[in-house]
Amino acid sequence: LPLREDGLNSTDEALVSLRTELSMRALFLNPDCCTVVLAVSLGTLSAMELAARSESAQGLDALVLVGCILERPIAPLGRIKSIDLIYGGRDHVGYLWPGDEKIRDIESPQDYGPRTRRHLVTGPGVTTTMQILPGAGHALEQRRATALDFDAATALLTPLLLTRLGVSPPADLE
Repeated sequence: LPLREDGLNSTDEALVSLRTELSMRALFLNPDCCTVVLAVSLGTLSAMELAARSESAQGLDALVLVGCILERPIAPLGRIKSIDLIYGGRDHVGYLWPGDEKIRDIESPQDYGPRTRRHLVTGPGVTTTMQILPGAGHALEQRRATALDFDAATALLTPLLLTRLGVSPPADLE
């Protein structure tokens, strides 16, 4: 999508706001549970908004963000102990700025991933990791001859989510 300098267009802002409000309601249903938010693409901006709001951040323990690009610094609050940034190696981003007619500044996750990590302003005790899954796309899908296959994403994310929830993954998932 064409981007404004703030990184969002008005439709994206409305969608992020709606997703954030719906997620906040869900957090308040079980405030004492260990909660890990797994978000993909535009959903990662909603997850970061949840983590930056004091009223919702207290209900979050970890964030797993797939395809997250942060264009400005943001400070997660509350009890968050870990933030995992996960990217597909084939997930390239092209920027189209106002007044430009052609996409410019095409970046790979090796470019925007570390920048996103630097934009996470975290305190002591918060672990931030970054992983790039070679051969995977934006939602970590892998291309097969006839269709998209999400087995690689499931294989990567399931044990990570279980670990972040404090549950030992079964031996066949490790």
